[in-house]
Amino acid sequence: MEIPAKPLTIASFALHVVSVVVIAATWVRFPIFIPWDIAPAALIGIASFTTVKRRPIPMFVAFGLLTAVAFWFTIGALRVQSVLSALPPLLLITGIAWMLQAPNWPSALFTLVAGLMFLGVLWLTYRFRFENDYSTPEVVAQMVISTSILVVLGLLQAGVGFAMFLVQPKPKKKKSVTRQIVVPTE
Repeated sequence: MEIPAKPLTIASFALHVVSVVVIAATWVRFPIFIPWDIAPAALIGIASFTTVKRRPIPMFVAFGLLTAVAFWFTIGALRVQSVLSALPPLLLITGIAWMLQAPNWPSALFTLVAGLMFLGVLWLTYRFRFENDYSTPEVVAQMVISTSILVVLGLLQAGVGFAMFLVQPKPKKKKSVTRQIVVPTE
């Protein structure tokens, strides 16, 4: 079954618009966390644009969003010496980088599983927010909500980008030109 590229392009554009609206609304609601995630995400997404060719824009957006969010969560987890909490975001960074470099089913499934594990860690962080010795329950709840929103948006962008990559036409191989060397004979 072949999926036409036009509906995926429309879906990608709609997802970008929804992402901007959701991020803006989250920024208004939680102004402490979002700027620290969005600024690095934009820089990472733009910088990754030059690293690989022929990838859909949503893959770069997903790479920027997921890498920035997972980076800050990992820094926070290591700061409070919660090494096991830092593992799923590191796996998510590995998965989205793998998917950007080599978009295929194993990399997409790895990214999805790592993203779901990261959301599980965020759920546990929210669940035990009252036992947190490093911050108030309100700050932990705000961090978990804003981070979860960005992770879900990143995973949606990755899914749309992967679908767009699957349906885009493959580049035609150039004919290899062999140069013949003429050796003078007597």
